[in-house]
Amino acid sequence: MSIPLFKRSRKTNLVYLNELKKYVLPWWLVPQNIVNRNDGILAVPANATRNCMMTPDQNGPFEGMYLTCDLFGGDMTVRINDAGFTRDLMNRDVLVSTIMTPAPGGQNVFILPETLWLEQRHSLLFTFTDQSGAANSVRPVLHGRKFFLRQAPAGLGDRFLARRRMQRKVSTPYWFTTDQAVQLANGAAGARANITIGGEGHFVAYKITCQSDGPFEFRLIDGETGAALSGSVFVSNTNCTGIGMDPYVFPEPWFIEKDRLITVEMNNLNALGANNIWFTMSGRRIYDESYREIV
Repeated sequence: MSIPLFKRSRKTNLVYLNELKKYVLPWWLVPQNIVNRNDGILAVPANATRNCMMTPDQNGPFEGMYLTCDLFGGDMTVRINDAGFTRDLMNRDVLVSTIMTPAPGGQNVFILPETLWLEQRHSLLFTFTDQSGAANSVRPVLHGRKFFLRQAPAGLGDRFLARRRMQRKVSTPYWFTTDQAVQLANGAAGARANITIGGEGHFVAYKITCQSDGPFEFRLIDGETGAALSGSVFVSNTNCTGIGMDPYVFPEPWFIEKDRLITVEMNNLNALGANNIWFTMSGRRIYDESYREIV
């Protein structure tokens, strides 16, 4: 929901600058509970799990739009929880590189499929787990805009904030990965992994990212109808390097009703042997059937 630079008066039909723009600034949200706060780097020992929080200060709410990170080591997974609403924003841990592009992260942003609204002092909890078997570290950043409405005239922005807060109750960004880890044996064909869209809400998929040890083919199958979205698609035709900065964006967002099962069918084309695959769908989760206040 963008904030227009100009507004038109309904009474006079004159165009004037939107005063709300004075109190909305670009902002970068970084972890607050890291010991060495000067560099914002979270150290994660080999095969261990560590948490960090991102919390807007008391001066106003924050709306996140992009994710980046610097990753100093090998593979790592992440789980993101909206602590203010006690909601997980993904079905289980996903590979960091599929939703936050590693270094140089600042130049390769991952655009959130829906912006993420945080009230002042409401936190996001990031849980990182090392998958490399060696000491690892990560520096995440959430890019967005900050609302400094305490300094604004009374009532300015109330309508915007009311609509945005209602939208946050109805939907959030969300990530789905396969229900279990995927490792295809050498020469495996027709191997299947499920993505369970539970009863918490509908899901609208906007893009796919994935990372693997080698090439593979896949197709997506609707578990309710058995219909396939395509024949087998070679992964480089959709995902290139497969990381967050190179997503495959669906030509049409895919609306998936709650309590549905999506199957990913895969053929291993890795000539070197087994293939570990991380497959992530990025989108928005819809928790409520009533949308009147936000459309």
